Amino acid sequence: MIQRIQSVWLLLAAIFAVVSLQQPFFTGSVLGQPASELRGSQDIFLLILTIVVAAVSFVSIFMFKNRNKQIWIVVFDLVMSIFLIAVYFMKTKSMLGNVSIQAIFVLIIPIFLLFAIRGIARDKKLIKSVDRLRS
Repeated sequence: MIQRIQSVWLLLAAIFAVVSLQQPFFTGSVLGQPASELRGSQDIFLLILTIVVAAVSFVSIFMFKNRNKQIWIVVFDLVMSIFLIAVYFMKTKSMLGNVSIQAIFVLIIPIFLLFAIRGIARDKKLIKSVDRLRS
């Protein structure tokens, strides 16, 4: 299971999602307020969404026996991670400041998921070609 490259990409996506909870995404202030940091652990919606992205990434590692189901779950996770990024940017609209360098933890999750989808598709293709040879 861990010898497959998509398992590594999925594990990295889960780790980065968990790490992003404590790292600031944005540093700035709301009109007249002192400067603050936007973190995933401070907002309940961001917290739940990030935990869902991490959990789905981790659980999909163990679905290697059913590649069709695994690919659909990772696609769902990809959509959720893009939605997570959109929510982060919607939260920062009302703030004045700048995006933190630690935002990379959130922004790289969809890239890892795309690499995992590519790896799963390659596995499907390899199994299909081996099945043809057996027949």
